[in-house]
Amino acid sequence: MALCSLDSSHNRAHNARVLRSLVEGDRVEFKRTFYSHWGVYIGDENVVHLSEDDDDGLDANIQPRYPVSAGGVQYEKAKVCIENFWEIVGSGKAFKNNESDSQHSPFPEHVIVQRALRKIGDISYNALFANSEHFVNNCRYGIAQSDQANTALGIGAVGAGIGLGIYALTQLFKNKDDDKEKKQDF
Repeated sequence: MALCSLDSSHNRAHNARVLRSLVEGDRVEFKRTFYSHWGVYIGDENVVHLSEDDDDGLDANIQPRYPVSAGGVQYEKAKVCIENFWEIVGSGKAFKNNESDSQHSPFPEHVIVQRALRKIGDISYNALFANSEHFVNNCRYGIAQSDQANTALGIGAVGAGIGLGIYALTQLFKNKDDDKEKKQDF
């Protein structure tokens, strides 16, 4: 048996166990290669999730179909829809992830499902400020928050800070070299 077949059957068995453990209102995390996609479980193997057009923009095989915003631009290609768990997970892995319950009080299960269903339709999307994790957390806790977006913003801020620091140092040394040249000219 090929390694791909083993991985695929292992993922299928894992995902079947996760699906059996889900109750209405649970946050479902669909692991992708470089990020996680999120949805709200509503029962009968169905999930409400924010997706770009007919999918979340990047499927489990990382095939971009639409650009996503890394800045403040909101794309109109997104929608909130109901989709079968198996269609969303594809060949990836899903996880029941209600870890934020320790930090935020979730609404009752039926309220979470109602909040998710009320949002079905077209919606703006932004990878950093209005993504699927923001959507799920808003449905479950009333707080539009994304840990992965906050991490990306933090990494970006650290990178920008390092870049500014390096620039400042190069300017400082450049100015010292300029001063040496001026002194040699006299």
